[in-house]
Amino acid sequence: MDDLISRQALIEKLNRNSIFKKTTNAEGKNTIEIIEDQPTAYNLESVVGQLEAIKKDRFEWCRLQGMNACNEHTDCTDHLLHQIIEIVKAGGKNG
Repeated sequence: MDDLISRQALIEKLNRNSIFKKTTNAEGKNTIEIIEDQPTAYNLESVVGQLEAIKKDRFEWCRLQGMNACNEHTDCTDHLLHQIIEIVKAGGKNG
């Protein structure tokens, strides 16, 4: 399971750590670069954007997913909730 952490908070904590301060500038810079280069685990802006797109016109969004997307489910709400759950689980990585 991935942990969601703030890269910025980790860097700030390292910069306050007395042991980290004793490392050479090159070692410290390399550590900071490694942290900054880590992929985003959860892109809140992307998730919110995708959810707002659904909210804006849920029926049009449903139609765009496939001409019969809603017809395959007894209730379009079930389909939309499934899609919302998938968006949240993906953490914005798919949009």
